[in-house]
Amino acid sequence: MQDYRNESEQFDRIVSIGMFEHVGHKNYREYMNVANRCLKDDGLFLLHTIGKT
Repeated sequence: MQDYRNESEQFDRIVSIGMFEHVGHKNYREYMNVANRCLKDDGLFLLHTIGKT
């Protein structure tokens, strides 16, 4: 196990299931920046989250 912020490898696809709501709203930007950094140019990112109003 490792901290997602330390990931540097690039991937064709990234799937995030049930994690986004746990990083906290103050970390959303960094989470997306990491996903962007680790996704190849023609890659696909799937974000699954549960929210409430």
